[in-house]
Parts: sequence; C-alpha cells; structure tokens
Amino acid sequence: MDALKVNGLRKAFDKFTLDRVSFALEEGTITGFIGENGAGKTTTMKLIAGLTHKDGGEVAIFGKEQEDLTKADREKYSIVFDEPTFPDKVRLTRLNDILDDLFLDWDSGKFFSYLESFGIDKTKRINELSNGMKGKLNIAIALSHGSRLLILDEPANGLDPMARDDFLGILASFVRDKRGTVLISSHIVSDLEKICSRFIFIHRGRILFDDSKANLMSRYELISLPSAKKDLALREGIISKRDNPLTGELEVLAKAGTFEDLGLEAKSPSLEELAIMLIKSDSLSPKAKDSL
Repeated sequence: MDALKVNGLRKAFDKFTLDRVSFALEEGTITGFIGENGAGKTTTMKLIAGLTHKDGGEVAIFGKEQEDLTKADREKYSIVFDEPTFPDKVRLTRLNDILDDLFLDWDSGKFFSYLESFGIDKTKRINELSNGMKGKLNIAIALSHGSRLLILDEPANGLDPMARDDFLGILASFVRDKRGTVLISSHIVSDLEKICSRFIFIHRGRILFDDSKANLMSRYELISLPSAKKDLALREGIISKRDNPLTGELEVLAKAGTFEDLGLEAKSPSLEELAIMLIKSDSLSPKAKDSL
C-alpha cells in the first residue's frame, strides 16, 4: 500500500500556481522533495495536511481519502514545519501533558527520551529555545505519537552538522525499524543524498522529475566545455547549460552518453548539481523539460 498518494493537486494564487502535482510514496521509503524557494514544496505539504484549501486533485493517506480521515487516521502521520504552534510561554513538561490529552497514542517516555537525546531541558519554556532547539522539539513531537508517515518541511533548519547527522540517523531508524515512510524537503541536498532513495523535483509549481537516486545518477552527465568547444552545447541530448560562476566555463547537463564519441571527460552530477542546473539553467526549454 502507498503511505501517501497525491493526484492532480492544484492551487492557484495571484502570482503562483501549483499545477497538477502527482506522486505516491511507497511504505518504508524516504523521499527527498527538492526545489528552489517558492517552487511549491510548502504549499504541497500544507495541502496534504489540509491546512490550505485545494482547488483540485486528491490526497489519500494509507489508502483513505483526505476528506474521510478520522482522528485516529490523522494520528498516523505528522507534518512538521519550521516553528512549533504552541504558546511561547508553555514549559515542555506542561506541553507533554497537553499532547497527552491531544493524541490518542501519545508516548511521554519516548518524548522525554528524545528531548534528552537532543539536549533539550524539559523544564524550559518554548520561547527559551533557540531556533535549532525548536526544530528538534518539532521532530520529538512527530516521533512520539505513533506516526507511520512523516512529512517534514526543512526540519533541519538551524541544526549544526553534528545535530543534522544525528537527525538523519533517527529518520533512517524510523524507516528501518518501523517501516515508517518519510517525505522530506531541505535546501541541504547533500544531507538528503545520504538517506533518500528517491527524489521529487518541483519547479515553479510543476514536477520536473520523480525518480530513484540510482536512475537519476545513471541518466545524466555533467561536462565543462572550454571556450573553444562551446559550439558543442548545441548537440542533441543537451538538457540545460549555464556559465559556471566559479570556473568561468560553460557547464552542460546532458543525457548520459551525449559526449561519449568525443572522448570528453563527463561525470555523473550530484543531486545538488542537478538541481542547480535545472533551477539556474540558461536554456530549460519546454522540449528539454519533457525529455527529463
């Protein structure tokens, strides 16, 4: 069964439209949701959560339509945004009591265990926590009420590299030990590469690609062309190109094997490089988009 299925999701704003977004998450997987600021990641997640009214499309969680979910069904998933939504003056010990009343399957022992492992003093108030600590608090809450699906919007904001590494380990264990499912967005794509087996890339409200990490790494090549060979950027199989500001060379993203007959050195792009090439491309034509 799919943990989450999104079909034809649409939402129109004055200057932005989420345009028929569709994808499905298989249980027991971690999927990276990537794209530039304003691409539609947070909008998509809010629509999944029912926090924003959709203009069209369907959302199903564990096979049940969003509109038919019961309270028990809704506790099977957690959606984490940047900031906690509880009053600033609440102490974390009191917050535990509130959450115990709120959730049918709240685990106080697990909650306080996560706080301790994250280095959060349970006697503090929410407004006494740093941004990084608030992010950790959100994660502790999400993992303490029996969730089987985590939808995380920039959950590592404010975390130092050591804390981010610990957090990634927690997500990996959540999926490995409990067959949990995760959809996670982050601008730190290199972090996502460590744990995600699949990536969905959204750009200006549309899904550009949705594929496994292994397939993405094998389907594309990245090559830097010196000035004397810039005419090669017109070859069939070119998806996008840009002038690399660091090297001054023309950087080209192409289908694997495009330059094989010329003996030029090409490499598989990282997911971060692939995202940059697609976001900042000089020439991402509709035809090129279709070829992705």
